[in-house]
Amino acid sequence: MRAPGAQGGFSLVSAIFVIVVLAGVVGYMLQVSTVQLTTTGQGIDAERAYRAAQGGIQWAVSHVLDNSTGSPHSDATTNCNIVDGAGFALNGYAVTLECDTYLFSDPTPRSIYQVTATATRGTIGTPDFVSRAVEVSFSQPPP
Repeated sequence: MRAPGAQGGFSLVSAIFVIVVLAGVVGYMLQVSTVQLTTTGQGIDAERAYRAAQGGIQWAVSHVLDNSTGSPHSDATTNCNIVDGAGFALNGYAVTLECDTYLFSDPTPRSIYQVTATATRGTIGTPDFVSRAVEVSFSQPPP
């Protein structure tokens, strides 16, 4: 038996254990929540970069082909009428364009254009860096 007034201290040990376990669970939940938010944000940034690259492709196609006839602009028959590496900014994303022209003459002469648009934001090696590229090949409609 214990002497009157002596305490065992089991309640104190139990309370400290419960507090430590709960703090660990809360810390883990915060980490999981942060990872989920970061992943969602990166997914949104990747989609925005993809859409910016698509916008670059649309601009390049309209720049190479005449919208009214679908035929190439006069200076686009031997080149793309786009300077490689040219680009623009779209909502914080830098869009660069590259274009190659391939001339074919069998059975009818035509040019095939291959355009690559790359949209980037941020600095390489940082967590907020994102880059997406879209490539398309097209030609003027047959005569």
